[in-house]
Amino acid sequence: MRSIGAQVLEQVVRGAYGGTNGTEYPGDVIFNESSMQTTTFLPQGFTYRPDRTCPERLPSMSGVVGVNMSEVFLEEVERNLLQDPTLLAGGKWTPTDCIPRWKVAILVPFRNRHEHLPILLRHLIPMLQRQRLQFGIYVIEQFHKINGFPNGFWGWGGEDDDLWNRVKFAGYNVSRPPGDLGRYMSIPHHHRGEAQFLGRYALLRRSKVRQAVDGLSNLHYRPVLSRRALYTNITASLSPDLAPMGPQY
Repeated sequence: MRSIGAQVLEQVVRGAYGGTNGTEYPGDVIFNESSMQTTTFLPQGFTYRPDRTCPERLPSMSGVVGVNMSEVFLEEVERNLLQDPTLLAGGKWTPTDCIPRWKVAILVPFRNRHEHLPILLRHLIPMLQRQRLQFGIYVIEQFHKINGFPNGFWGWGGEDDDLWNRVKFAGYNVSRPPGDLGRYMSIPHHHRGEAQFLGRYALLRRSKVRQAVDGLSNLHYRPVLSRRALYTNITASLSPDLAPMGPQY
């Protein structure tokens, strides 16, 4: 069983060093007619019914998904997806033609990437619906495992490396699925108005000793919750003085 969270984390870390940060995006994703063909997974003679459990595998779950990286306004994505009356406010959906096998909460670490969120949602929501999952999407700015994000990094640079270290130090592995099971594309991003953090290397050298004391364990914040049409947004309102770090770290 592969960890979806670990796969997403890997792509976040890899994406931070791709394209606009000095390296090119992987060019080994090839779309052709054979790779787009789907395989029928439905049991023979299966009929959808509201009182019947959804199939474990569906025809719509096989094949390469085309990715549109062009920027789009969130309002446009909302208008398009909300044409489906079964998609509820807060980004919640349940199939009506069968009983879902799984209930899934999708946690999106937002980090103020306003141009990325609508691109993600216009691909993610239809994909989850095709899988007949009961799901809710929550845009949130903190991880609640591995003691969360480090609090000592202000400005850009180093925080993604520290998060990678936390995953490894906690004994977790980052899985890399083969291309026939999962493919990812990173959305380019720019550091607009964010100062580079010059103290990141000193903190990274102490990642292991800081992990237990720097994170959710020493964080004080005020959560601000708001509901959008396609997701529920959870913002953590904090400032540097709310996450103190001793000089020894």
